[in-house]
Amino acid sequence: GSASATAGSTACTLCAPGKFANSTGSLNCHNCTGGTYANSTGSLDCTACKAGSVSKEGAATCTACSPGTHPDSHQVQCLGDSCYPGEFRNKNGTCVVCPAGTFSPSVNATSCTSCAAGTFNPKTNQTSCSACAAGSAASAAGSIKCTPCSPGSAAPAAGSANCTLCAPGKFTNNTGSATCTDCAGGTYANTTGSLDCTACTAGSVSKAGAAKCTKCSPGTHPDSHQVQCLGDSCYPGEFRNKNGTCVVCPAGTFSPSVNATSCTSCAAGTCSPKSNQTSCSACSPGSFSAATGSLSCKACSPGHFAGKKGSSKCDACSPGSFADNTGSSTCSKCAAGSYSSKPAAPVCTPCAAGSAASAAGSTKCAPCSPGSVASRGGATHCTQCKAGSRQDKAGQTQCSKCAKGTYSDKSGMATCQGCRDSRTYTTYHTGATSSEDCHGPLIRYELERESVHELTDAKTIDVSRHEHEIEFHAVSGDWFIRIPEHHYTDYHFVRQGKRIRLNAIEHKSLHIEPLIANLFCYKDTEGHGQRFEGYQTKDYLGRQCRTQCRNYDGEEIGPHCEVAGHVYLPSPCGIPKCVWDVKCTAGSGVGYRGNANTISEAGIKIPCQAWNSNYPHHHSDFHPTSHNVEMYGLGHHNYCRNPDPEQLTGPWCYTTSNWVRWEYCTIPTCSDAFPYFEH
Repeated sequence: GSASATAGSTACTLCAPGKFANSTGSLNCHNCTGGTYANSTGSLDCTACKAGSVSKEGAATCTACSPGTHPDSHQVQCLGDSCYPGEFRNKNGTCVVCPAGTFSPSVNATSCTSCAAGTFNPKTNQTSCSACAAGSAASAAGSIKCTPCSPGSAAPAAGSANCTLCAPGKFTNNTGSATCTDCAGGTYANTTGSLDCTACTAGSVSKAGAAKCTKCSPGTHPDSHQVQCLGDSCYPGEFRNKNGTCVVCPAGTFSPSVNATSCTSCAAGTCSPKSNQTSCSACSPGSFSAATGSLSCKACSPGHFAGKKGSSKCDACSPGSFADNTGSSTCSKCAAGSYSSKPAAPVCTPCAAGSAASAAGSTKCAPCSPGSVASRGGATHCTQCKAGSRQDKAGQTQCSKCAKGTYSDKSGMATCQGCRDSRTYTTYHTGATSSEDCHGPLIRYELERESVHELTDAKTIDVSRHEHEIEFHAVSGDWFIRIPEHHYTDYHFVRQGKRIRLNAIEHKSLHIEPLIANLFCYKDTEGHGQRFEGYQTKDYLGRQCRTQCRNYDGEEIGPHCEVAGHVYLPSPCGIPKCVWDVKCTAGSGVGYRGNANTISEAGIKIPCQAWNSNYPHHHSDFHPTSHNVEMYGLGHHNYCRNPDPEQLTGPWCYTTSNWVRWEYCTIPTCSDAFPYFEH
């Protein structure tokens, strides 16, 4: 009695008068049909109008017809004084609908007419009757339906009053037949209403539609189908045996002419499944018969085909094609991404991962060339390695990211290109896609208006022939410009982005040296890079940092940063670990921060004395004060260091031997054999 058509409704709305809803959960209320009404809200159903009254669809009340009119059969509208076709006026003068099986074709009929035999009318208020369809009949007048003809009878025309029994020589075994079927030759039906036909007895024959069989006269005999009597000749499909009797050729043989003395076996590529044949049938495409006298043809096995009729054998599918079913008349090409290398393939083999076949009908799959891969089997083409990756071998399934210190800026690369200087340059992440991802020191200088020179590593340059100032520009990284005669006392320091001018006439040569440690790499031995002071402002994924990469708290991930636009989470910057001054010592050893802590005396290793200890050797100058910790790396440890570079030339330590106060540590000298850092 209510409905709600809008989602989110807080209440259902009662159906208005003229509408109803008789189920729960209704979206809409339905209109009352014509001839019914609902005069209140919330109706579950509609009420039929009383006799003599009418209503339209969706009515809340019914309206009585005025004098001289009456309701139509559906009580939707009031009609005039005339009774309409399909109605008749009864004795009381009321228009009444004609019942089923009757009709009224005109106005103001005084009675309804019964449907004639052969016609029917299943509905009331009709103006005519319908003819029964062929195969059915209506024998009585006033029928509301037609009856299908029973087996053995038929009604060939529409409008039949009765079904007719099949005449002798005809039959039907179906219900609702429009016609009876003639008995086939060699059979008969001698009564009316037959459901089937009977075969003629031996020695007798009959034509199609026969009511009886006729015996063959002496000197003749029935043909193989018992349709006609034959003379003394043996007919095609027969042969005369030694006794002079005509004998039917067996299956697998044939006889094409009269009076044959023998039957001929079917040739290879043909067959005859029945006896009494005048020829053999050629095997259809996709089948064959290899032997003579075949009763049937065999289907070609998978991987083989017979493309024409009359084949005596099946051919093997050529490499690159297949036939997966029996009885194939053609072979199909292997789809792209698969192959067959041998003949007679029932299926094609998908290309193995690392190879591909781009064309249909392939006999083999081609291995992916260097720079491309196929990660899955069945590939139709190899995929080029993306920029930032490479593959230097053929037939591979995946590309490898470019290692640190290398990049590839194109797809399809077999190898990655190294940064401009493998000793001083690297990338802070694998998979670099541009030379812009390479980071390292770079300084530019110009001599006597010559072309600009660039350095990415340490070098001593001759300036003896130059009388003018030389301008140095530290493009990347911090640089030392040293006077070789006073390497560690007479030098200039140029920070990244700064410039300096030097008078060349004052010097014979200049040693230009980049600062690598704690600028382009970090010393893991110093609190995992706590002293790192590089200029990098991106993390190892190339994302922009909010600050420069640092590791003030000594976290194990090394120098890191907070990525801009992300919730705070330390992200490593990918800075490599230093090798120089960690695994080897450079210059005077002031910057050495490795873990060597023994000296060698007469082939015997002696542990070092801790710098914060005065035993067994007392000392006063080289305790781990804040200055010595900052400048020379001393601490509460016994690692080799050089806190006295003006007097000593390499890392050393006090020893734990009473007989040896101090000694230089045996540490390899940094040279070209050692990289500056670990890529």
